Amino acid sequence: RDMESWGLELVREDGDFQQKEMPKNTYPRALHNRDHTGVAVMKCLSSKVKRTTGIERLEQTCLLDLSVYDDACTGALLWNYDRGEWWIVDSAAVVLAAGGGSALYHVHDNPPLITGDGYAAAYRAGARLTNLEMVDFQPLCVAPEKMRGFAPHPTGFIIMGGIFRNSEGEAFMERYFPGTAEQASRAEVCRAMAMEIREGRGTEAGGVYLDSTHLSLERILKYAPHIYRQYRNQGIDLTKQPQELAPGSHTWLGGARIDINGETNIPGLFAAGDNASGIHGANRIGGSALSAAMVFGWRAGKAAAERARMLDAPRHITADQKIDGVEWLASVWDRKKGIPVEELRERIRDLAQAEVSVIREGPGLETALGKLDEIQELMSNQMILAPEYGLDSMGPSARFQAVRSAIETRHLGLVGQMVVSSALLRNESRGAHYRLDHPDTNPEWERLTCLYRGEDGEMVCEPVAVGD
Repeated sequence: RDMESWGLELVREDGDFQQKEMPKNTYPRALHNRDHTGVAVMKCLSSKVKRTTGIERLEQTCLLDLSVYDDACTGALLWNYDRGEWWIVDSAAVVLAAGGGSALYHVHDNPPLITGDGYAAAYRAGARLTNLEMVDFQPLCVAPEKMRGFAPHPTGFIIMGGIFRNSEGEAFMERYFPGTAEQASRAEVCRAMAMEIREGRGTEAGGVYLDSTHLSLERILKYAPHIYRQYRNQGIDLTKQPQELAPGSHTWLGGARIDINGETNIPGLFAAGDNASGIHGANRIGGSALSAAMVFGWRAGKAAAERARMLDAPRHITADQKIDGVEWLASVWDRKKGIPVEELRERIRDLAQAEVSVIREGPGLETALGKLDEIQELMSNQMILAPEYGLDSMGPSARFQAVRSAIETRHLGLVGQMVVSSALLRNESRGAHYRLDHPDTNPEWERLTCLYRGEDGEMVCEPVAVGD
């Protein structure tokens, strides 16, 4: 109701909010703007921020690292890739709300800047992260190429009666989940899709079909008008042609472990949205991500503000404080020979897409971890920000973007290691995590996977009881 008063448009029915049915929900429960809810929420909140005095926005800026002093978070070091400037932000409290790490994969529906910055910075600062193996996938477009990664509101089409078919035309969901078929949970739907693709019954673009050709145009326009128009703009009529979809990274269920106020184990460091862990558990149902982000974003913001009021002034970042990324970036700044940063980023994403997507297996995870370790070494010793001639040969804009790309690639490599390590530790299948070599859920694994940086800088990954 707060956001509605700020201008958020939600569908109403008989004077009250209309609640939409979602798969695996017992009752219709989701408030919505048809197939445009996320965009509507973002526009509303962005507009509110712009209209609120006292909020300084640092746009076109990425996070390099957090500052920790006397065991408390004291601010952050940022790179402004528009002006080519380092910015130090002193703060009594920091709320990490940097989204997930979906750019780790080739198929995802996040903005390209969502590169795991929050996870990587929290880990290096000493925060404990849990359940990073729990990546939430949903069916996303893989064709036509211009729509690759587009989120086609699959839950809406499933509710309407859409049918998944493989390249042979078979409606395969009933074979995997008798009785529920397409109405299975999102993780189950994605698992079935991935198995069809893995076993050679996928399309040339690496997907399967979601067939809505038996649905009326009136019904599609009622529930998914924006999606229908997007396809029509690409010459596709969903009443005559199916969508071509594959599982893609959507939201992340693991992250920094928080308390009920959104605070991590580091005083002054809070997390919300995809950066926070523990809200959904090992899986979630459709429609719950926005609710969780709003509720715990509000809690984290409130608690951070209260902490800031209690402290007389923020502790300033000083020269004697070691910020992890500064020395690393200085070491690659002038390097002119080696492996281009974009090539290393593609190696990371290739590994994640092949071995750490919906279906995982021990040997593949072991291989991925070994190669990610090698890539980390290459980033330290051989990565270059500009081919052969060095940064000085590039124009300012290209040079600033190259530094941004280096920061993001460093984050993606670390996040890849964390996801693989967590997936290897959990020798079972649960929720969004599926191990082909351990397909059953093991009651002994009703625990969290916990990651943190050891005293010698090594990555520690261990099981932790849920209540501990």
